Amino acid sequence: MAHRQANKNINTSDDFLLISRHKNLIKIQSHNNDSPNIILDLAVANKPFLELLRSVINSVDEHQEKQKTDRPTPDGSSQPAKPEQGEVQEAEVID
Repeated sequence: MAHRQANKNINTSDDFLLISRHKNLIKIQSHNNDSPNIILDLAVANKPFLELLRSVINSVDEHQEKQKTDRPTPDGSSQPAKPEQGEVQEAEVID
């Protein structure tokens, strides 16, 4: 979607949930507190989107489990996991 069309859709919509990424920072903007329901509505109405959402959640769970099982090095310090290419390091919710 082009920037102009996206701006038009946002300006004329009753509700929106905008997820954007700049380098390694994800920003989430929404119109009101019900906006996250957009994702739930999509998951109910669109089976491929539901499967994608499940896949993302499973990947996040696997990543968190992997980080939990990382053991400290023999000298007692813990070695941080190297971020994977394209991995987002921070997320910010904008009200």
